[in-house]
Amino acid sequence: MNQPLAAPALLESARRLAAALPALQGRGQAAALLTRLAADLGPGCYPLLLKLFCIVGESRDLAARRQLALALGDLLRAGALPAGPLNGWGEADAPAFARSLFGAASRRKLDPLAYLCAWFSQTTDRPLLDADSFRRTLIPLLQVLDADPQTASLYRAKLLNDAATLPEGSISQSTRERLRQLAQAWGSGQQPQQIAALLCV
Repeated sequence: MNQPLAAPALLESARRLAAALPALQGRGQAAALLTRLAADLGPGCYPLLLKLFCIVGESRDLAARRQLALALGDLLRAGALPAGPLNGWGEADAPAFARSLFGAASRRKLDPLAYLCAWFSQTTDRPLLDADSFRRTLIPLLQVLDADPQTASLYRAKLLNDAATLPEGSISQSTRERLRQLAQAWGSGQQPQQIAALLCV
């Protein structure tokens, strides 16, 4: 499924996801559902997957939000978070012949929060994300993850590790700094709205 979803279809897909998550008998089933959903959408539609997560995060369905957080936690522990591809930070400005030679090697798959920070902070193969869109996506993603404290803690540790260890060229220094700021502000107990405001400065 590589065709963009229209808004009504996106909302219906989010509604079905929210209904399915609490009904699943085991967390492993929920994690498998997310993996299948990401595969069905395809890497080119990764922002749509983030939008589906955001709609769940903005909803009043606390059971669905918690099940989504638990499933993401299981995938995080397995090193299998749904990830989307973005080119390395220097690639978008490189000559066409260089991109054809090295483009495939410099594209890296990033997890939801790292993808969002990179999309906002650096030049990629997608139009740069504006501050309002970044804020409106980050807040509900954090609301989902906060529904399970263990998932939130694991994700903060991952962000700090990624900021320190992702190779040069895969993310920019500004992305690296935002990952650190995000993890530190989140760990200090700041609310999603406060974190988003901090990162948009």
